[in-house]
Amino acid sequence: MLGAATIFALKDGFAKHLSTIYPVAELLWAQYSLLLLLVLPFITWRYGWRALRPKSFLSQILRGLLGVGTVGLFYLAIQDIPLADATALSFITPIIVTLLSPWLLKEKVGLRRWVAVIIGFIGILLIVQPGFQEIRVGTLYGLAAGVGFAFFQMATRKLAQRETPMVTVLYTALVGGMVLNSFLPSYWITPQGPDIAMLLVMSAFAATGQAMMIYSFVSAPAVVVSPFFYVTIIVATATGYIAFGDFPNLVAWAGIAIVIACGIFIALREAKVTEIAD
Repeated sequence: MLGAATIFALKDGFAKHLSTIYPVAELLWAQYSLLLLLVLPFITWRYGWRALRPKSFLSQILRGLLGVGTVGLFYLAIQDIPLADATALSFITPIIVTLLSPWLLKEKVGLRRWVAVIIGFIGILLIVQPGFQEIRVGTLYGLAAGVGFAFFQMATRKLAQRETPMVTVLYTALVGGMVLNSFLPSYWITPQGPDIAMLLVMSAFAATGQAMMIYSFVSAPAVVVSPFFYVTIIVATATGYIAFGDFPNLVAWAGIAIVIACGIFIALREAKVTEIAD
């Protein structure tokens, strides 16, 4: 998970730089197309062609669309705001999942997790700092990405009970590739020189990070490995500072710390509740 968190943050650094030159849709096309080329041969070799017929076809399509839309929103966010800020805003995901799980996942949420949700939103306000600075459109994209990823995560939870994880990754890549290829001529800008290498590295990082994250959950319980994903904010901050000269202010750091603490607390409480139920 540490490796996945590091690679994802570095991948986002490449995406931030490239998004100033190429459309976000083209970055998504490169990422999902390479992921498809890497995953498809492995799936057919490991599970056979029958694995390409999922048990929940419409659910896979919906999850794939959510994935493409969420990553696209995040890339739009990092076009406009510092990488660390956008990454921190995306950490609203466990808070949103907790907020919606009683209705969408039929899960019971106790008082302590509701308190964590409220405190988490206070942390988000400290990051955004409404009234003290202009709320930029990138901030809204970052919040939308966090909400979108919450729905993506809930869809993943439901599919995990019925599908092989790698097949789910395949359909994420397949849906992304098909949608983005359909409109390729409308946004295509031919990459020049070193940009080709950066696009390939960015896409390879995305595929490698996906694989490392999946196998981290295979190797240990989610409650053990999930908190380590918050290392992303450290790498994102370092990348943003070194490559772009961006660094969050003290108030934003307070908000980041609160959101991370609430996310870890929610994960621990979910694990405890699940253990008692079992």
